[in-house]
Parts: sequence; C-alpha cells; structure tokens
Amino acid sequence: MHTHIDQRKVPQILALAANRVGEWYSHSWKWLSRLRVAVLMRVNLEKRLSTRTMRIDQREAILALLKVVLSHLDLKTMQIGIYNPETDVFTHLSLDYLAHKAGLSLRRTQRAMAWLYDAGYIIGYRQSHYDVESDEFLYKPSIRKVAFTLLQDLGITELAYQRARSKSRKHLEKFLSKFYKDKKEESRAGGSFEATRNIVSNIANMLTPKASQPEASTKIYTEKIKRLMDLMPNLSFEEAKRMLPKPSTYN
Repeated sequence: MHTHIDQRKVPQILALAANRVGEWYSHSWKWLSRLRVAVLMRVNLEKRLSTRTMRIDQREAILALLKVVLSHLDLKTMQIGIYNPETDVFTHLSLDYLAHKAGLSLRRTQRAMAWLYDAGYIIGYRQSHYDVESDEFLYKPSIRKVAFTLLQDLGITELAYQRARSKSRKHLEKFLSKFYKDKKEESRAGGSFEATRNIVSNIANMLTPKASQPEASTKIYTEKIKRLMDLMPNLSFEEAKRMLPKPSTYN
C-alpha cells in the first residue's frame, strides 16, 4: 500500500513516519527524542543559551524538511534522492531542491538540516571538490543518508523496516522484468542480438545487490593532495584535505 506525501508515492511506513513528524511538531515531547539531546549538546557547546524546546519556527522548518526527506527516501540505500530504474541512476538532491520542495528559504533549510545532522538523523558526504587537473571547482550535491534511528525514533520497528525494503525490492524486480520483456521484444523485432545481450546484462546488474564501494587507493589521494599543495604553497595539509573529496570517492 502506498500513500502520497508531496505528490509522490511512498511506502506506508514512510507515510506513517511523516504523520508522526506532524505529531512531534504539535507536541515536541513525542517522538524524535534525539532532537532534545541535540538541544542540550548545543547548550553544552555554548552554541545555545536555553535548554527549552525549539522555537515554533524551527520546528516548522524541520517538519517541512523531514516530510520532503521522507518522500524522497530510498529504503534500499537509505539515501535521499530519486532513483530511475530504467537507467539505474540515482540522483542525489541538492539543498536548493529540498528547500524548494519544502517551501523554505535556503537559509532556513540549512538550519533545519543542521539540527538533523546534530541529532544524528542524517549523515552527509560532500561530493563537491577542487579538481587539480582541470583547475576547476566541481559542484555535486552532497550524498545524504538517513540513519535508521530517525525511523526508530518515529516508532518504526526493524521488522517493519525490513518488510518494507523487501516489498520495495519486489516491486522494482517486477518493474524491471516487464521493462526487460518489452525491450527484448523490441530488439527481436529489430533483429539486434547485440541490443538484446546488452539489455540482459543491464537488467542483471540492476537486480544484483550493489556491493559497497571499496576503499580507494590512498596513493591516488595522497598524490592529489601533494599536487594541490605544490600549486598552493601556503595551503596546510588539513586545508588541502578539506578541498578534496574523501579517498572513498576515488576508483
């Protein structure tokens, strides 16, 4: 069963989670307990003076952002984005896009996202970086993953989560099987054996669980840092590291 959030079909557990975010907005003591912990952490770090609950405008922004996040959450990878099964491409969403869909300004979205980061509900991996070879700064939307603790703190059990993932996978397999069948018929009509073989290969890749990306060569990463520091002598090692993507992004 699917329910609409933000005009998108989502699994039932995500619709339930979104409804409970609404309950949290009205009664901040319900659900999302780690946000209360995040408030105390900011007080301890002297980033905030009061231990009282968040202001209503802050809760409004988090509510709007979380509804968009849940409507664009891929249960298989727990990443925020849009997956196209026909091309096997997953598009990560920029903060600008999330702000637009949530009806918030970019600044309010940044502040709401910061709260979710502090609570440990969302983890971000920056992809934008300075490319030494082309001497350009390459912008890519950050990879944002939702921690299971977000669903857990909204009352979603591990069993319900695993069932939803299984159902989502079966739905994808059914779609891809039909897609494969249609394309196979097209290739037969055109007499292209090569096209059929490519389709079979692509479908097999789609259905095969993706292994996590292996750790990249430290040598490549170190070489890029060295080249960057050669070009910019005043740059410290730590500053160079922040300008380049993490080693895991190199193949």
